[in-house]
Amino acid sequence: MKTTMMIIIFQLFILFQPLHSEQNEDNDAWLYHRDVKESSKPTGPTENIAPWGIGIISVFSDSFWSEGLEFPKDSIAVYSSPNRDAFGAIMKKANWDVILSVWKTQEQFHINGYDYRTISYDGSRVIYSQIDDEFVKILDNTCQSNVWVKVSDLRAAGFYPQSWQDHLTTYKTEYFAIENNKLMLWGSHKKERSLLTKIEDRTFAIRLTGEIEDGYCKAIVIKYDSELKHERKEIKRWMGWLKVINDKGHPLIWYYPMGC
Repeated sequence: MKTTMMIIIFQLFILFQPLHSEQNEDNDAWLYHRDVKESSKPTGPTENIAPWGIGIISVFSDSFWSEGLEFPKDSIAVYSSPNRDAFGAIMKKANWDVILSVWKTQEQFHINGYDYRTISYDGSRVIYSQIDDEFVKILDNTCQSNVWVKVSDLRAAGFYPQSWQDHLTTYKTEYFAIENNKLMLWGSHKKERSLLTKIEDRTFAIRLTGEIEDGYCKAIVIKYDSELKHERKEIKRWMGWLKVINDKGHPLIWYYPMGC
């Protein structure tokens, strides 16, 4: 009887406890802390998120040869989803370090190496994985919470989201097919077209003209007798059209950013 009475008292105590204000589903800071408080910083790509993302945070004055990891040096607000209250801020703290700070918990997260990509000899850019009308999603592998920033805040700091297709057609260089991507070079970007050649390995060099039609990029493709850049002979060349990104927005071609 005494044990039964104690159980009833305990259940009544739990039932009438007030809900803690921090556990309000509208409180972005609490949602963020709930996600990360029992987890350590990830060391590799988050499951189901490709390390490419769909584009990079570029600089308006980008020459592609700046050193370090480019990102706004003055802090900008971060959000757990578009159109919610900000829960923290992000800024570049050192040449190769971007730090996310959470206001409520005072936690700080240093950018994970999978959340940026080298695009030039010694320059890198932060990757974004989703884009909204006014927001982009970044840092998928740095912490467990969603991290969005406003496009207007980036633009005010001299930065903007650039899709991989725009980057590839702007950065005039020699490309190759990324491993496992068997590309088709077509005689036209229209549905009725002929196949010119299959681009199967790095003996094929791709030079984009910058012209884009119906999602296809116009390119000069050169077949060499070797992958070695300085010891090869040209066998044949074509002018045609090919896809440079897949349906998810990830690149199908790449280049040697270190100049190798």
